[in-house]
Amino acid sequence: MSTPKEDLHALVESMSDRAAADLLPRVRLLNLEAEARAERRPASTWPPAWVASVDGTSPDFSERIDEMLAEGLGHSPK
Repeated sequence: MSTPKEDLHALVESMSDRAAADLLPRVRLLNLEAEARAERRPASTWPPAWVASVDGTSPDFSERIDEMLAEGLGHSPK
C-alpha cells in the first residue's frame, strides 16, 4: 500500500514536462494555503482544561457512585 505522497510522486513522474510546468503554480498555491491554515490552527494544549477539574473528596466519588446516581446526578437537589 502506498502513501499519498508516494502516489503524488508517481503522478509527477508520469507527467510530461509541459504538464508539470502547467501544474506547478497551482501546487505551490495549494501548499501555501495549507501552511496558512496550519499557522492559524491553535496549538494543541494537553491535558485539556477539564482534566483534574473536580477534586476528590472523602468518600471519593467512585465510592459513592450508586448513591449519587440514585440522587439524580446532574440534577438540582430536592
